[in-house]
Amino acid sequence: METKEYTCEICGKVSASKRAFRNHCFSEGHHQFKCGFCQKAFIIQQAKDDHERMKHAAPATVPTRTATDLRKASRGWDTYSVLSKSNQEETYAALILACHARKLLELQGYILPRSIRVDMKEVTCISYANFRETPRPLHQSTNTVKRKAVTLHCEWVLVDIDRPTVALISAVDTLTGDVLLNAYVSPGGNKVSNWRTAITGLTRSKMRRVERDEQVLSGWKDARHRLFECIDSDTVLVGHELPTSLAVLGIFHQRILDTRILMAQVAFGKNVSKFPITWGLEHISCTLFQEEMSPVDGYRNCLERARVSREIALCVQVEVLLKSWGENARNEYRHQQNIRSEMIKQSIDELLAEYRLPKKVKNVKVGVLIEGLDS
Repeated sequence: METKEYTCEICGKVSASKRAFRNHCFSEGHHQFKCGFCQKAFIIQQAKDDHERMKHAAPATVPTRTATDLRKASRGWDTYSVLSKSNQEETYAALILACHARKLLELQGYILPRSIRVDMKEVTCISYANFRETPRPLHQSTNTVKRKAVTLHCEWVLVDIDRPTVALISAVDTLTGDVLLNAYVSPGGNKVSNWRTAITGLTRSKMRRVERDEQVLSGWKDARHRLFECIDSDTVLVGHELPTSLAVLGIFHQRILDTRILMAQVAFGKNVSKFPITWGLEHISCTLFQEEMSPVDGYRNCLERARVSREIALCVQVEVLLKSWGENARNEYRHQQNIRSEMIKQSIDELLAEYRLPKKVKNVKVGVLIEGLDS
């Protein structure tokens, strides 16, 4: 079976896969795709196409790509980025710069050590008294080496009075791509009220089976201990919507790069603290990489979600890719808002016509108007 090869037009290097070719261009800065209108150059074809469509196409002729189109074009994740040693150092520096400020983390629902109040309601089965900060870096003379950046994803089930507890944990070295942790986590003595089977794929019988086969960590404390073996307080923790993942492990950590926040900042600006919309991992995977995520037997793939979050985080060094995505995401959001506004306006006009109300009623809030009509 013949395999397609990708040749860099700048240096002539041949890559065996599209992803390897893209990684080469990113690491070497080879801008080989030139705009046909202004001669601006781009690293990848998609960025060039987006630039031409957004900057040079007439508004009436701008083509739109639907989610269905993206899914049809998608081939799924089969390989992931590999960074050279030098590129790992550059990426680590970029990840540190991209970490979020404490105030923003608090606004986005992160539980931080000095932000807990006496009247705060516990959000997981772990009391705040049992939360722990990630260990401080050990002296260099010790043999234990912690990872500089780790991407984390957890899935959880609900126990007791519908409080989440960790059931699956995956951790990947953000710089090397090494899988550090990928395991089931037993709920222990807690009675599970909701296995969230449609998402996790877990049932009582399946958990009993993995417990019997000793393929499971013994509760959230064991999972946290295993993670603490890989990270310290200097580690950049990466993930998509990390607050719950950290909460179900009982962890305080402040060096965070949340890819959900990152992509919202790309679209709406870094000075925005409350975003009008944020995007899920599946949507970003399709629109940023044109790759569709692959469920396992129809359920979420915990390890894949960690790996895709890693791929998004690695884009902090590829400004052109993020900028292009941000422009498209922002324009699509505004387009949807305009459609929504038109639908609301049309509904109000229909109500006014139906009840023969004067036009000045349009200034009344929609909810108040509808409530008054219903009564």
